[in-house]
Amino acid sequence: MNDPHSLPAQPAHRPALRPFIEAGAIADIDLAAAELLVDVARRQEPVEPTTLAWVALALALRTPRDGHTCVQFGQIADWSGTLPQTADGRAAWPTDPGVWIESLRAIPAVVGGPGERKPFILEGDGAAARLYLARALAEEEGIAAALLRDGGRQVSVLLGGPGSGKTYTLAKELIEDFAAASTPLRIALAAPTGKAAARMTKALEERCVKADAAPEVLAAVRA
Repeated sequence: MNDPHSLPAQPAHRPALRPFIEAGAIADIDLAAAELLVDVARRQEPVEPTTLAWVALALALRTPRDGHTCVQFGQIADWSGTLPQTADGRAAWPTDPGVWIESLRAIPAVVGGPGERKPFILEGDGAAARLYLARALAEEEGIAAALLRDGGRQVSVLLGGPGSGKTYTLAKELIEDFAAASTPLRIALAAPTGKAAARMTKALEERCVKADAAPEVLAAVRA
């Protein structure tokens, strides 16, 4: 007879992943979500991720909270938490992208390439490889398509080093555009990370305040 007070058996892969959770590299909530997606894939064919593959899947699920869209394996060392890193690819946290890529390509039922209907998408190779949640990649591709519509004629690129006046120029153009518009305009700001987006929004808001921008300009920036 089963003991009604006994806990369910822990999945076999969980003990090996405990050090990654304790080091802050991955979170229980992300690992649980990865386990759910793998279980769904198992209904079609056997799937047995390695410890490293489990970690990579959990990282891809963690990315939105960190303001990223994907896991960039060329920068995989940045995700290690307190785990030691080595370049030989055999330590707890390898810095060699090839080791991670190999572990992911071994589970094609869960990880596919661009254009495939899989929960995770691996794009590129070597240091340029990126692991996406399929949903996140679809959103990014949708944004790119919108920006490139009409041959990209609606896109302007502003380049310059720190202190060269990029924020000043952008704020000046926004104020002029709002002043000339017959209907309210909307502003969308994007940056590689959530922190960068917050800094950009704050800097733009401060510049608009200094330029005595109209209230609707500040409202659009803050939104």
